[in-house]
Amino acid sequence: MLSLERIAQIFETSWRVSPWDPASALHITLLLSLGNRYLPIVFLARWLSGLILNIESPWLSLSAAIYVSLGHGSASYLLKRWLKIDPRLYCWRDVAWFTLIAGLIIPLVAGTLYVMTLFATDQVIQAELSERVLHEWAGESTGIMMLAPILLSILRILPWGQSHIDLSQPPPPVEIDRPSLRQGMELILSISALAFVSWLAYGIERTNLLNYDYLSFLPLILIASRRGLISGALAVLFINVVSVILVGGKVQEEEDASLALQFGLMTTSLTGVLLGAITTDRRQTEEQLHYQATHDSLTRLYNRNWFLSRLSQVIGRSRDGNAPLFAVLFLDLDRFKIVNDSLGHRVGDWLLTEVARQLQRTLRPYSQIARIGGDEFIILLEDLDSDKMASSIAEQICQELAKFYEVGEYKVFTTISLGLTLSSHGYATPEEILRDADIALYQAKARGKNQYAVFDRAMYDAVIRRSQLEQDLRQAIEKLDL
Repeated sequence: MLSLERIAQIFETSWRVSPWDPASALHITLLLSLGNRYLPIVFLARWLSGLILNIESPWLSLSAAIYVSLGHGSASYLLKRWLKIDPRLYCWRDVAWFTLIAGLIIPLVAGTLYVMTLFATDQVIQAELSERVLHEWAGESTGIMMLAPILLSILRILPWGQSHIDLSQPPPPVEIDRPSLRQGMELILSISALAFVSWLAYGIERTNLLNYDYLSFLPLILIASRRGLISGALAVLFINVVSVILVGGKVQEEEDASLALQFGLMTTSLTGVLLGAITTDRRQTEEQLHYQATHDSLTRLYNRNWFLSRLSQVIGRSRDGNAPLFAVLFLDLDRFKIVNDSLGHRVGDWLLTEVARQLQRTLRPYSQIARIGGDEFIILLEDLDSDKMASSIAEQICQELAKFYEVGEYKVFTTISLGLTLSSHGYATPEEILRDADIALYQAKARGKNQYAVFDRAMYDAVIRRSQLEQDLRQAIEKLDL
């Protein structure tokens, strides 16, 4: 932050106007993330900075501190309490309202009040009022838009930035995915393009230094439209810093040029952040649609369609003679209908959710679990060493899931029955595997429930004989032969 303040001093004109005010970004981030109870800190920080840096009179510093505190406090209240945005800026709506309120309206109001105070104390003449207001507005708006989205986005990965965190539990670990080689190369090329275009736009001596600042939009639009909000905001910060370093000292006595540069940076900041937000929102919508198409809405496990697709892939690989063994486990809850009928479907849904969580805790991470409907779950175990390993896991599941579950105000005891079939039977389609696992499941129920059964060919033959016998009996009844 101090480095940004030092860079801003390069730009200062005879009016001591900075290109942007990074402290404003800190203020609004603090209030949005931690609440308006920190308004006194914002007030003291702005007041003391004016006094210590000796950039304005004590009275003017006090007035500016009041305007900043009221402005940012109002923005925080409107955004969180009235508009109900998520401060972590997850969606386009949140970014749009943040930009309008905190990035445009509040800086304009605060800047106008500050300049009117200067005018009232005879520090600005009437002819300079409008231009000075534009300077103050552009500076604070750019300071907020170039830095606050980055700071607020960081809240997504910090434990204390999670609204659902349980303070009685240790904070979750911070997980940051490592970029792939392709992503790393794209990052290097993006930074190189930004640096080159910024130098081309602002670093070369010309009659009018600001004729080519639009060039910075080319890599900015590419980065924001491909990478989303965070990358777009980082590109905005990079362009702001580099352009001020290259151009700032050359416009110290040219107020028109400095105002043009300020509005160029302001437009750049707004474009990068808003376009990045649109890209991120579209990507999140696509991911959400994909998630809904592949997951069960109640338990958050995979659904039947995803499981069949995954099972088809595994069967395809199993045709290779050296492919590892896999198994499919089909299970349902014993006496689940009694729970639904006696306690209601809402309790039944809660029970299904708790059973799903217990399954996830019991099984190893690379086991695939899906809910295919009702109280039926199906599990894919890959890379098994032997048939006994699958049986051991099935027995463990039966033991771990036979327990009392706390569902609301009730404690519900339940057990499961489980059918197991192995890839050694040489299946060709997922439907065949599910059929045989289902046969084994009902064999386990016939043996008394709360246990598992391993499929064998005799089970299938018995089902075929029983089905044929039922069909023959029905035909005999219709023909009055019985």
